[in-house]
Amino acid sequence: MSQNRRHQRRFAFQVIYSLNFELDTSVQSLMRSFENFWIEERFDLPPFESYAWVLVQGVFDTRDTIDTAIA
Repeated sequence: MSQNRRHQRRFAFQVIYSLNFELDTSVQSLMRSFENFWIEERFDLPPFESYAWVLVQGVFDTRDTIDTAIA
């Protein structure tokens, strides 16, 4: 696994964790939050074409199922 991919996975986990503290759970809010985190990381590719976005979006789309499995 490349260092960049590992870094993006860690980044995605941080964004996903931060969702627990958001009152607005819309896709637009998720995208704003993701972009804000992304800017600070200085990755060398567009945010919504990244491996990190695939992970974050996948968790966001299945969060009800994940929450049920965890509960």
